[in-house]
This record gives sequence, C-alpha cells and structure tokens, in this order.
Amino acid sequence: MHINELPISSLPVFWISVGFLIGFSGTFFLFLFSIFLIKDDDFKNTYHVVYGSFTILKNLLIIIGIYVNHKNEINKMENNKPIEVDLGTFTPYSDKTILNLL
Repeated sequence: MHINELPISSLPVFWISVGFLIGFSGTFFLFLFSIFLIKDDDFKNTYHVVYGSFTILKNLLIIIGIYVNHKNEINKMENNKPIEVDLGTFTPYSDKTILNLL
C-alpha cells in the first residue's frame, strides 16, 4: 500500500503537525492580545484558561500522533509474520506424474 492510499488520519505526522499548529497559533495570538489587555483583571483570569486549554489540546493531539505511530508499528509487525510451511510432507512430481497429467 502506497502512502498516497492511506487516510491522512492514520499518519502520525498529521496529528503532531496539527497539534503544534493549533497550540502555537492559539498562544501566539493570545500573547499578542495580552500586550494590550494586561491591565484588565478579567483578562488575566481568561488568559490562564485559554493558555491552558491550548496547551492541553496541543499535548492531546501529540499523544494521538504517538498512539497512531505505535498502532502502525504493531500492524507492520503483525503483517510481517513469517509463513510457516511444513516442507516435510512435500513430495515433488516425478516425471511419470507430469506425463500422466499431459
């Protein structure tokens, strides 16, 4: 199966990238607004809640990426199991058997 055939949600790099994108963009704009609103007491309480929420969301998305990677590794190991073939009972065709088939 090629990487183009996999759904994007099964790739750990997707979850990790989305986690960092949401986490850093959310806190970046929060930091920009904090310069203007730092004197407001209500904003100070809201600031901590919003910052904590973005950090928790970023960490959860990174954990999902790690879990998806672990799950993909387990599937790879299960798909690469050796095939057990008992060759002790194998008897090749003799020339007479091939001639009888023709």
